[in-house]
Amino acid sequence: MDYVMDIRSDEVQVQCESTLLRKELALAGVLVGDVALVPVADRSDLARVLTWLQSLGVPFLDAGPGCTPADVFKLMRSDALVAGPITGIYWTAPGSSYLREV
Repeated sequence: MDYVMDIRSDEVQVQCESTLLRKELALAGVLVGDVALVPVADRSDLARVLTWLQSLGVPFLDAGPGCTPADVFKLMRSDALVAGPITGIYWTAPGSSYLREV
């Protein structure tokens, strides 16, 4: 399953399993493995990267301790730095995920 798994001050971590997402990330110059690390320089660059991932339909982790990637997107949306809904993902059991619009 592809999803945004973590957002740090200098990078966005994307769990990358599908060939299509791997190709998109590689075309953008991102080094791709099981986890792709998309570098970000500042808050406006983060907004650009999150909007790009949103346009690719990549779900954002929406469960767990602390501030999740979906929480970061919602915060940036409230500041009008990003817009529109995203798909949130969380797990109900190992190997069993649930998607919902956030």
